[in-house]
Amino acid sequence: MRLLRLVVVLLLTRVGFAQTPGFDVLSRANGLPSDYVFGLDQDAQGFLWLATDAGVARYDGRSVRTWTTADGLPSNLVYSVRATPDGAIWAGTYEGAARRSNGGRFEPVETGEAIHRFHADAFGRVYLIGERLHVWERGHVRLLHPDASGSANTSPPRANTFVIDLSSKQVLNVQASPDTVVARISEPSADTLGSPMGTSPWTLGYRNATLEVYRPPQPSPLASLPSSRILVTAPFRQDWLVSTLSTGVLRWDGTALTPFLTAEQLNRQAAYAALQDYEGALWLGLFGGGAWRLSGQYRTLPGRDDARLAAPFVHLSRDRAGLHAATRSHLYTLDDRLRIVHTYDVSQVGRIAHARDGTAFVVSGIYLRNAAGRRLLAESNWFSSARFDGGDTLWLGTYGGGLRRRVRGRELPAMPLPHGVQVVEDLVPGTHGAMWVLTRSHGALRYRNGMWTAFGRREGLSSDAVFSLFEAPDRTVWLGTDLGLVRIRTQGARRHVRMFDDRGRLRGQRLHAVAAIGDTVWAIGDRTAYAIVGDSMRAFAAAPLLPASDLVIYDAEILPQTRRAVLATSGGLMAVDLTRLGVTLPPPRVALVQVDGRDVDAAPDTLRLARGARGVALTFAPLTFASSARARLQTRADGGPWGAPTLDRTVSLAALTDGWHRLDVRAVNVAGTSSAAPLVLHLYIPPPWWRTAWARVLELMLFVVVVVGATRGVMRLRRRRAEEKRTQQRRVQDERERIARELHDHVGAQLAGVLAGLQLVDPAEPSGLVPALRDEVRQTIAALRTTLWTLKHPPRTAADLGHHLDRYVRDQARLHPSVILSAGLHGLTDRDLPPLGTLHLFRIAQEALSNALRHANARRIVVAFEEAPDGMLTLSVRDDGRFRPANDSGQGLLSMHARAVEIDAEFRLTPSDTGTEVAVMWKPTDSSERTMRGRRANA
Repeated sequence: MRLLRLVVVLLLTRVGFAQTPGFDVLSRANGLPSDYVFGLDQDAQGFLWLATDAGVARYDGRSVRTWTTADGLPSNLVYSVRATPDGAIWAGTYEGAARRSNGGRFEPVETGEAIHRFHADAFGRVYLIGERLHVWERGHVRLLHPDASGSANTSPPRANTFVIDLSSKQVLNVQASPDTVVARISEPSADTLGSPMGTSPWTLGYRNATLEVYRPPQPSPLASLPSSRILVTAPFRQDWLVSTLSTGVLRWDGTALTPFLTAEQLNRQAAYAALQDYEGALWLGLFGGGAWRLSGQYRTLPGRDDARLAAPFVHLSRDRAGLHAATRSHLYTLDDRLRIVHTYDVSQVGRIAHARDGTAFVVSGIYLRNAAGRRLLAESNWFSSARFDGGDTLWLGTYGGGLRRRVRGRELPAMPLPHGVQVVEDLVPGTHGAMWVLTRSHGALRYRNGMWTAFGRREGLSSDAVFSLFEAPDRTVWLGTDLGLVRIRTQGARRHVRMFDDRGRLRGQRLHAVAAIGDTVWAIGDRTAYAIVGDSMRAFAAAPLLPASDLVIYDAEILPQTRRAVLATSGGLMAVDLTRLGVTLPPPRVALVQVDGRDVDAAPDTLRLARGARGVALTFAPLTFASSARARLQTRADGGPWGAPTLDRTVSLAALTDGWHRLDVRAVNVAGTSSAAPLVLHLYIPPPWWRTAWARVLELMLFVVVVVGATRGVMRLRRRRAEEKRTQQRRVQDERERIARELHDHVGAQLAGVLAGLQLVDPAEPSGLVPALRDEVRQTIAALRTTLWTLKHPPRTAADLGHHLDRYVRDQARLHPSVILSAGLHGLTDRDLPPLGTLHLFRIAQEALSNALRHANARRIVVAFEEAPDGMLTLSVRDDGRFRPANDSGQGLLSMHARAVEIDAEFRLTPSDTGTEVAVMWKPTDSSERTMRGRRANA
């Protein structure tokens, strides 16, 4: 029985809701030249064309442009407008037809009579239908006089209805009354309605009040209408729409006629034109009402005859007693059919809560009252909400007083909220006995089993302003914030947070209600409904929730049992059938309409700007009619990244260089869908004269001359520098030879004389200084010879230096027979070395060996010189004596260290109890010689 009652309630609920269509109205208030619209059509770009009694208008979703007799029309009274496949726009006027191609003005087409409608066939012909039939072919118009055989005669036809047999290319006259109007002429391949009309050429029309299908040569009646006159028939989705003078618009599904839009819904205005646009919406041209766009049939206005439900509503809440709606002065309880069952007079905005026994408690301003109006409790900070939990506890939220509770008439002690929260915006009962506290400054707070849990920015959320909340049975929490919809799933001690913001479009909006219907979570925003299935969000922006743009949603409640959302708006109470929000917008189109403020009639692929131009302002139109004011544009220049979507329709390009530039533009509708293919615009700025082709040739020739001259100059400079280098090397060698000669001729001769004089001394006379002096002189002469040899023949390679060291060690061994001297050479190559570097290495070896001989009392001295595969040279002098600084206070060590630093080598002295080692590690480079010369120059 309970199931039966539920089914009955659902059926009654659906019957009780009267569907009210939502219209977007285009009229003189929006720029239309007249509210009398006789014809509608949409061109390939997406512009909507309208025929009015004040000219032809074009609508791009935001603005209207009008053509009149000043633009070439024969008359401002326009009966029909048609966009043909060749891109032309035809206008049928009271004084004939006009054609507009490639932008610009309309060109009159002489017919001698008024033209009411057009038809374009697959062969490129355009038929002009008035009292007679004309055909436009290959740029010329001619008159056709039809008869049954297709031959021509001079008598006018007996009717203004014609059927064109495209298979035989004949024009057949249909015998019909003069008020017959042709609605559509089809080819056999275009018959996709699935109706019993066959596959022969046909057109749907009417005669008097009878709907007929015309098959050559005779018409066949389909249905009789209880009206006086049919105005237009037009295809819509899978059916036909039939507009009459007095009964509104009917739907023909191939078998029967049913009401579609009543005359009352059209404000008793007759529809003279009908068109389904590329977004799937229906446009109606009304006689005196402008153009109406049917945006959906999913809204309901419950109790339209009850004026109380037409007042502005500010709050909605739902509990076990039903739905409660509050205005500024009254609080209503409504049944399942949204009819008022109880009224509460409140002085301020109120909320209501019902206990399990049915007792009602109303908060209004600073008071808590019962259903009889008696005051039960006062709060100086005002009450914000009242809710019962799963038991008998009444929770009361306040503005500034925190949270208060009552159980069976007894007030419980004050309950402090976490973080010192005092302002409570709303209370929401949760699952498993929980109570949620919603705030605008500290997120949402949950009380369950005596514990508080916070959900806010401190816990990782992006916002603390929470407007709505839904807790699923699996304890998944959905929070409607000012930055989007947040889903929180708890697994053990971890929380998984997911943000849904519809690509940023939900930021700054309020989400008034969140609830689950089956596997779908619905959220109601300021003007749009959002559905979340799994991890994907879908915005139903093709169906704006409000029928007028000046209405505002103050609150919302989702009723899962009826699959509807109830809205508290500034225009009254409203219900929305969520099951019918399935319209998906196709990708929008975009068109260029202005260049630097000048209108562009035909969208070019290439724009040639003035020579020397450095900027241009381009105005585009996103061709979408569903909430077109919120459609945005995205651009990218010269293949760069896409910019952020913007509502600004004008794109300003500055600092352009001459040459070719590419601009890609695409539209983004309110559902977030981008254009299937962007509009590609190529811009060309001619270069100045000095950047022209002949100037480029001259520049190239001058460049060649300069390059050749510069090359020759560089080569001469290199040769001069090479010659200077050779000259300098010769001078250095000459100087070395001069120094060697001076040392040999003077110093060497003097020392040799000293030695000769000493040899004449009588050895019989005792003298201890003579032998020592003799040895010292010999050593000096040997050292001098070594220096002379080095200056005259400096070592060039590591092998040369090793040979020179070996020779020097042998000479010293002969002078000091009591000391074992040896030289070890390993891995030496013929790689060239800097001359100054080899001299420094040799001097370091001399100084180290001299120190070992004079001061260390060494018995054994080993001189090692080796070259590693990576080019590293290592020179070491090791002795087995005891290290003692010289009498000159270490000047020899300082000299060795200075020489090593000068050639960028590493100097190491290692004294120990078993001996002393002097080592130098040097890796010659190409810049070593320049570095050493620079240091000597700086010194």
